[in-house]
Amino acid sequence: MNFTSGKRSVRFRGFSAAFMLLSICARGDGADRNVTAVAGKEATLPCECPPDDPPYVVWQKDTGEEPLVVNSLKEDDKTAPEYHDRTELKLETGNCSLVFYRVLPSDQGLYECYYKTKPLKHDKIYLDVTDNPQRVSDLSIRKTVVSSSVCGILVIVIAAAAVFVGITRRNRHQTNGFPQSLTHPRPRRAGSFSWFLSVGRQVNRVDPHQVLRVKVMTPVWLSM
Repeated sequence: MNFTSGKRSVRFRGFSAAFMLLSICARGDGADRNVTAVAGKEATLPCECPPDDPPYVVWQKDTGEEPLVVNSLKEDDKTAPEYHDRTELKLETGNCSLVFYRVLPSDQGLYECYYKTKPLKHDKIYLDVTDNPQRVSDLSIRKTVVSSSVCGILVIVIAAAAVFVGITRRNRHQTNGFPQSLTHPRPRRAGSFSWFLSVGRQVNRVDPHQVLRVKVMTPVWLSM
């Protein structure tokens, strides 16, 4: 079983997911967004759509039952009466945003932007309506700080992982590049010059007490 290819596959998937999250941080938002608006003021729900000509887009509000058509670019106009003359599609190249000219408290909820692709795709935007303009500013600052902190931590983690993998691979290549004579030295042949040198070093490291014990245990006929 080849475990090396499995490790490379897991490592590749991990880095792919990390760089995908990093790209989302670079854009500053994800697929689902939250928009906070002040009642009675103008608000825009963003939606990025393909540059089709003519574009196909439908904005709906999720009510939990039958969705309400808020605005659409279709021949059969099925826009709900409560949104007539209050909304407009901001159609530009790659932009199908929905504009509220006068936001009502009842407009709060989840909206979906459907645009023509193969298959049909959509974005989800939640509209939060408030009476306090200061709350809109505070929420915007808080979201920016949180998003920047998360993206900053993600960048540090990815950089640390890349450095670790680079050092590991470099050390592995250096180990594999050593000559076999350095990693697995050949045994010295008896009688060679290097063998005598090694024997001499071992003799110099012998304890005198051990030598004394050897002389005492020597047979008598060898000492005569």
